[in-house]
Amino acid sequence: METSEISITILSAPVLDSNSSFVTGGNVTLQCDAGNQDVTAYTFYRDQTPICSEPHVTCRGSSLDFTPISESDSGSYTCTIQNPVSSSTSQPVQWTVSAPISLVMLSSKTSGTLWAGQDSVSLHCSAQGSAISFSWSLDGKPLSSNPPYNITQSDSPPESTLTISPLSKNDTGPFTCTASNLVNSETSNELNLSLNWYPEDSIACSTQFIDDMIQLECSWPGGQPEANVTMIFNNIEETGQNEVTRNVSLGQSPGRSNLTCVGKHLGKSFSCTLIFAIPQSAKDKKNAICKKKKQEKAGSKP
Repeated sequence: METSEISITILSAPVLDSNSSFVTGGNVTLQCDAGNQDVTAYTFYRDQTPICSEPHVTCRGSSLDFTPISESDSGSYTCTIQNPVSSSTSQPVQWTVSAPISLVMLSSKTSGTLWAGQDSVSLHCSAQGSAISFSWSLDGKPLSSNPPYNITQSDSPPESTLTISPLSKNDTGPFTCTASNLVNSETSNELNLSLNWYPEDSIACSTQFIDDMIQLECSWPGGQPEANVTMIFNNIEETGQNEVTRNVSLGQSPGRSNLTCVGKHLGKSFSCTLIFAIPQSAKDKKNAICKKKKQEKAGSKP
């Protein structure tokens, strides 16, 4: 009687692969591809530890199913195939399970008055998700980490900080941050800063002839918020923001008078006085005499 012999070959390394996206909450299948080799057993490992006994994992021959997969399933995976005469293990594959980004929040702990050119501020952006990268924008335009802007990021917890030192007049906002990963991206709420700054120059007193009128002007523009300006002429006071103007008829004006301007802005005050002789007719404009008194300053920046 003849005896037939069954030939069992030495196994070569399989290939571990997946056609699924590694996103939390999804069902993912890993496939241990041994080709046409004679395989009697498959074993799957994560970080060199058998994984088939975990409650959300099902091993079905050459397949490993996660129902569902979670961030804790990230790691280095291998599969081992066996037959009666040999075993072989795949090359390790590192898989990271990504969590979709959510709850992107932009905030600042700053309170009180901020002064452009003097103060600094830090804005904080937080998000939920995994493998997050952050980007920043000011009024819809991207910001990079160049002075006066400094951007830092931490991974645990996912957070990015934008520090502005010093603040400028252009830093009122709106600021936003965007969190991104391989799954999605999400943009935060808008954040605006309340900034103050003083007018760049001192208050100005001026006059000009317009036909048979003299236009008086007190101006102190450029502040945030706008400066309060008061004009005092012939014992009459008029107040406005940034500037006050008044037209005076040549025929009704006294021959000599004083124009006083007073500006007030957040604890800082300037005043100026213009002494001039008003001509009695438009033909006599060239004889108008104007002399500006030295400006007086009161108060200081806080």
